[in-house]
Amino acid sequence: MSHAQTKCLLFLLTIHKTFIAPKTKQFGLLSEHIRTHMYWECETNYKDWPEHRLGKKILQVIENLRKKLMIGVLPDFFIKEKNVFQNIPKKFLLVAQKALLDVLENPVPYFICSLRNLRYTTHKFYPPLNFNEL
Repeated sequence: MSHAQTKCLLFLLTIHKTFIAPKTKQFGLLSEHIRTHMYWECETNYKDWPEHRLGKKILQVIENLRKKLMIGVLPDFFIKEKNVFQNIPKKFLLVAQKALLDVLENPVPYFICSLRNLRYTTHKFYPPLNFNEL
């Protein structure tokens, strides 16, 4: 994965941890599903990951994940015949889909909230945001 793709994956995982995981309690969308989706996104659009438009790309990746949740099909990256959403109850897929739709409708507050929840990072790796200034 490129640097931009890794940033996107980490950002999706923070959104998942903040807004989806508390509602589904490990019965719905998991970080493994997000990782699988990112593998497909990276392979499909391997050249379309500009650092200067990463926010727009993240929204596109979220929209693509929401569409996969809507139809209930996400093929495994290594075993193409396997649907990783197969054993997830439909109600948990709907919860994740609704959470992602909320993020897409008004992304800035959701992005800020998920960034606030980042813990255990050094100031060298990820400098803390000044939320009052923002």
